[in-house]
Amino acid sequence: MVNILGIQPCQHIFWKGDLDLFKANLDAIGLETNQIFGGRYGVEGLKDIPAAQLNIVLSPWQGLKAAEKLKEKYGTPYIVYPGLPMGPKEMTRFLRTVAEYLDVEQERLDKWIKKQTEIAYDDFNLIATALYTGFCNVHFAVVAESNMAIGLVRYLTNECGLLPSVVVVTDNPPAEVRDLITDRLTNGLEGIIVPDVFFENDTYLIHKRLTNYTFMLLFASSMEKYAAAKYMAGHHTISFPAFDRVILKRTYAGFGGGNILLEDLFSKFARPF
Repeated sequence: MVNILGIQPCQHIFWKGDLDLFKANLDAIGLETNQIFGGRYGVEGLKDIPAAQLNIVLSPWQGLKAAEKLKEKYGTPYIVYPGLPMGPKEMTRFLRTVAEYLDVEQERLDKWIKKQTEIAYDDFNLIATALYTGFCNVHFAVVAESNMAIGLVRYLTNECGLLPSVVVVTDNPPAEVRDLITDRLTNGLEGIIVPDVFFENDTYLIHKRLTNYTFMLLFASSMEKYAAAKYMAGHHTISFPAFDRVILKRTYAGFGGGNILLEDLFSKFARPF
């Protein structure tokens, strides 16, 4: 059994979909996932926390103190995977990282990764023409909590070939983890552009930061929607507050989550494929 920590209700707009997705993937490779949050789990999930063999913190810092406390009280080890795994590359890395700490059947893991990767790239091919003709080498900006910011930057850069100009992290992470967050946002990117990274949670200061950069796409909260129009940039809401979309179980995480992101984004500019 494993516990999933770090994806917080009401701090991440895709929390329900993300938690269900990670549970499905971890269960598929032979683990039993205790989800804790969500209407079907709740108190029973809390009762099962001590039975886990590993706590998985899916955030650079959210849930970390809880994992440390659980290790102190129950001796449960934990791993930290900083940033939401989006797309086949990061999701494969995430599952293999988990498998290093648990007795996961290697053949079963490899088959699952191979199958899901093929499905994700088959779907990606359907939208790739639009991506590379309409958004080739496009600069983008991100204003979001650290978990989503890391996932978006690494996916859009490493899988889609877009160019990150600036990232504003809005969840006010502790000083001791800011270097880790900056490292995940700037190192390991398969591109020639490294984004500037700022930590701000004041809307006015965020907008002032953005005025110093040029970008065609802005992934942010609804608060930045009109700022994007000022910069003549496309806007897509991916963080709180989100006044212009309804999210039930949408998710941009996992093998195919990036395709859903592109689907939502392109729907604003083109007809469906």
